[in-house]
Amino acid sequence: MCLFDISAAFDTIDHTILLKRLFAWFGFTDTALLWIQSYLFSRSFSVKTSEASSKSDPLTCGVPQGSVLGTLMFILYTTPLSSLIKASSVDHHLRG
Repeated sequence: MCLFDISAAFDTIDHTILLKRLFAWFGFTDTALLWIQSYLFSRSFSVKTSEASSKSDPLTCGVPQGSVLGTLMFILYTTPLSSLIKASSVDHHLRG
């Protein structure tokens, strides 16, 4: 048995690659891609401590955790990995 913890991968998903995979692997086009693009690119973050807050910066990667859509985007993003593993005849299970 081999286990990989890819839980931090939610934070590293490249938005451009995700959109390309949605188009090429799953046939997303036009309005659907624009909707997902706005969902991903309209986000920002800042760091807050008890004494100060950083300025807000746009998020350039990652999907929102804790949402159904974030989990779905992660699963769709990792589909090529699952296909590669399946092609090698190895039993596997991916969990988001």
